[in-house]
Amino acid sequence: MIISLVLSAFYAMPIFDRSFSFAPTDLVLLIFLIICYFRPTGGQSDNGFLLLVSIYAAMIAILEFLTGGIPMGISTLITMIVLGNTRQKEHLQKLITDGLTVFIATTVFCFMFKLIAVHLVWGSVLDDFRSALLHRINGDVYNLLSESAKTALEQHGLNPSIITSNIFMRIGLGIGMIVYSSFTLGLGSHILGALLTTLPTLSLFFIIHRSIKGQKPARLRHYELFTLGLAACVPFGWYITFSNHTILHSYFMTRLLTWNIALLGIIIVFTVKAASNHGLRNTDSKDPRTEY
Repeated sequence: MIISLVLSAFYAMPIFDRSFSFAPTDLVLLIFLIICYFRPTGGQSDNGFLLLVSIYAAMIAILEFLTGGIPMGISTLITMIVLGNTRQKEHLQKLITDGLTVFIATTVFCFMFKLIAVHLVWGSVLDDFRSALLHRINGDVYNLLSESAKTALEQHGLNPSIITSNIFMRIGLGIGMIVYSSFTLGLGSHILGALLTTLPTLSLFFIIHRSIKGQKPARLRHYELFTLGLAACVPFGWYITFSNHTILHSYFMTRLLTWNIALLGIIIVFTVKAASNHGLRNTDSKDPRTEY
């Protein structure tokens, strides 16, 4: 329910109002969520789970053109495993390891298959693919910036040309552009958008820190919290790896952080529910009549 509300409020209309190019992969994500709701990952057989993940990854890879479907797919997979009624730590770790391995391997294989298929029809495109991929990671981004962006950087005393040569400047600018472009999630408000993207993420990082130190909420075990935190970190791994692409296309890449809003909501609800159940158990222990 939390996931549905968050995606409906901050993802569906704000994003699809601008472009439908992400709709195919988003449809795959939605189908995966529905399947995991009716068939939790913790209750599936090992072969059934791996088959589901491989089909899920293949569909995303077939429809994806490196616009955020893969990191959204990974975050969704990790979250659904944690919420899949897994009762033992070892089982959870096995599902996470096996699931991510199958997802990544299937994604790589599908991209290789796509390249081979294109090569057979239109000839060699490997050099073009390599060039496009590397430019998303590194290379000259200054000449691709809008004049308004260059002017804004100069007004803040930053030399735009240094972005090309300094990876930390590119990463910093990329994250800054993500926060700036979050107005698409904040009903047009830069302030609300910035709050929606930064506060849930910072809260999740704080929860990770507390879970590592053993100060965990009663409901979720520390490794479950850490795993949900891992899901929250996936978008930032993508932002940093493809820093040039993040800078140039932040207006739609910011959508990945809607999942962090959902993650924080899940943790809050589970924690409140656990505290409530704990209070009921204490009450029960004080009044033997409640046992009947």
